[in-house]
Amino acid sequence: MKTRPNADFALEAIRACLSAADDLLCFGASDAETDKGIWLVTAAAILTDLAIEQRQAKSQAKQGGAE
Repeated sequence: MKTRPNADFALEAIRACLSAADDLLCFGASDAETDKGIWLVTAAAILTDLAIEQRQAKSQAKQGGAE
């Protein structure tokens, strides 16, 4: 399955956030700071997924209307 460019970008952004959270752990960030970072990454992933689904729904609606 070929991924869409916006999905590839979102995955790369999430990977970067996870890497940053890992760096926080390595440099002695508190558990609370690390937990906050993980929650932010999770929220970003959910919002990205919802945005992709919304874009797909709009695209399908346009295609359905054109037929």
